[in-house]
Order: sequence, then C-alpha cells, then structure tokens
Amino acid sequence: MMFLDFFNKIINKIKGVSTRSQNTKKLGLALGSGGAKGMAHIGALRAFEEEGIKFNVISGCSIGSIIGGMYASGFSWASIVAYLKELNITDPQTLIKYKLSGVTTHRVIDRILGGANIEDFPLPYGAVATNLQTGEQVDFTRGNAALAMCASSAIPPLFKPFIIGDESYVDGAYVNNVPADLAKRLGADVVIGINLSVEKPTNEGILSILDDKYKGHGVNYCDRSKAGFLNSDLMICPNLTQFTSASVSHRALLQMEDIGYEETKRRMPEIKKLLKKRKIIAR
Repeated sequence: MMFLDFFNKIINKIKGVSTRSQNTKKLGLALGSGGAKGMAHIGALRAFEEEGIKFNVISGCSIGSIIGGMYASGFSWASIVAYLKELNITDPQTLIKYKLSGVTTHRVIDRILGGANIEDFPLPYGAVATNLQTGEQVDFTRGNAALAMCASSAIPPLFKPFIIGDESYVDGAYVNNVPADLAKRLGADVVIGINLSVEKPTNEGILSILDDKYKGHGVNYCDRSKAGFLNSDLMICPNLTQFTSASVSHRALLQMEDIGYEETKRRMPEIKKLLKKRKIIAR
C-alpha cells in the first residue's frame, strides 16, 4: 500500500498534478438578507480579503444576493462599495425614484453586471427567492443574474412580486434568510454564513405584509433562520440591533460596514482554526 501511494505521487508529479490540488476542498459563503444592513457584508468581505481568504462558492438572499452576486462575478469589496455609493441602491427612496423615472432595479443591476448570466460568473453562485403562489424556496443558479437578484430582493410593500414567466416571486427572506443550504448544493464543503437579522428568526413580522396585500398566497409561517444555522459550519452575526433595513444615512452605512468588518476580524482565529481543521486552503 505504501509503495502504491508513493508510486501515485510520482505519477501525479509527472503529470503536473499535485496531491494537494486533488484534495482541495471548496469554501462557501452565504450572505443573508437585511436591506441597508447589507453594508456589514461588505465589511466582512474586506476582512476576508485582508486575511487572504477567498471563496469558491457564493449564495445570497435579498441584499445578500446582490452583494454576493457582484462578488461572485469578480468585484472586490472596494469596487462593490464604489458602485453602491454611485447608484445608492441600498436606499429605498432612491429605488422609488428609479421606479418613477422608468428605470427598473433589474436594469440598474443588469448594467452593473454587464448583462451576465449566472453561469458566466467565475464562481458558482445562487440566489434564493420565494414562490408567492406555492410558498416554496426557489434557487436561481442559472440564467440572467440580475433577474435572480431582483426576484430574491422583491420585498413588499416597496416592491411588487417579481414576475418571471408565469411565476411570481418575493424576497427569499420569507423562507430562508441565510441560504447556506444552497451553498452546500452548489458544491461547498465548508460554509461560512453571515446573518444580519438574528433578532428575527421567524418570518412572522414580514409575513403580515403578504397577508394584508396578497391574500391567498402560499407562504407559511416558518423559522427562516433554520436552514442557515443547520448548514453553516460557522455563522457570523454582526450586532446591528441599533439599525434597521432602512438605515440609509451615510453615517449609518459606514458604521454598519465597520461592524461587519470588526466582527469578522474578531472571529478570524476561529475561522482560521475551522479552515485548518477541514483542510481548506486559503487561495
């Protein structure tokens, strides 16, 4: 047996393939919902980039789907910040202005991504939305990336259900606010999740909006945080209780980015220990 192992290593070297590369595992990142609180995601990405930790798989819900999608398509944390500042798409008032002027959110995001399909991204990526009629989680892993992000982010009353074909979709946060399960299905061996809504583990509060405006919908009461915690090997939970999804002042956005950065830095020894234990090699 020892001779065979030695022989295989020699063959791999001859072929230019190292044993290390054969055993490389995939690291996934699942970014949760939270509206303007998504700035904490950017702070976390900044911390990961400083530590040389890159991800092989990305999944996201709502604002997490937008930031995660930009990251999966090749944007750095700094370039994501630059675009968000230029377009101000974390501000509901700005989105309303876009709508009144005939500029759809899909058009804005599609322009940022250059009309890319998800399968064009350098990294495997998926966005979670909720089917309004059936109440089921829908994973978007192919097709136009901006459509997937809009479906994942369509939370009433700010946005009407997003229609693709014959189906209507609302925000993925109604059923799964940190889609670590999707990251696993996309091939991640280890998943780090970021939960921006730890104080609201169920969908009770936002479900009342659907009950009022879309009677007969198929979305049921559930623990929307369950899949995230069950499928994350480590969950980062920045303390954002002083903010809301509509905290869009310049000062608040900067504070939330810093909180995401600091919390990720604080957890870095634990993160590195996990990566070492699971033989994840930082790229």
